[in-house]
Amino acid sequence: MKPLITLAVLTAIATITMPAVNAQDAMAPLVRNQNLSTNSNSENTIEKFAISGRKSTLSPYYSAKLNCTPADWQEVTITQEPQHGKARLIEQTLIMQYPTNNPRSSCNGKSIRGKVLEYTPEKDYKGSDQIVVELVNDTGQLLKFDYKITVK
Repeated sequence: MKPLITLAVLTAIATITMPAVNAQDAMAPLVRNQNLSTNSNSENTIEKFAISGRKSTLSPYYSAKLNCTPADWQEVTITQEPQHGKARLIEQTLIMQYPTNNPRSSCNGKSIRGKVLEYTPEKDYKGSDQIVVELVNDTGQLLKFDYKITVK
């Protein structure tokens, strides 16, 4: 049996052990803890704000085993580009952060390689935009993140 894996999204931690919780409860006002089943896929709607013409980092993505080492693999892709700006996934070293009740809380403060989602709305644009990101991990789970962005 493979070790459990945790996926982090911004301040969200997705511990793959339980059924998904309500997306509204899981992510308001920022993304919070959400528990996902190893046998189910998950779709999450995330509401964000951005400033016209300015780059924002919307979410980090990383996956760690219980011993704080990186998961065997995860593939993160943008499946729907924004209509009013540019989005990109940047690979970088991130600092792990888990809630104290997570078995990976001993990993807090340690670095791990992952990706961050960056978004830059068009200059002078104000209104709504959307980005969809999909993540497939080494347990065969598909996670979909639908970012609803309000540009001010």
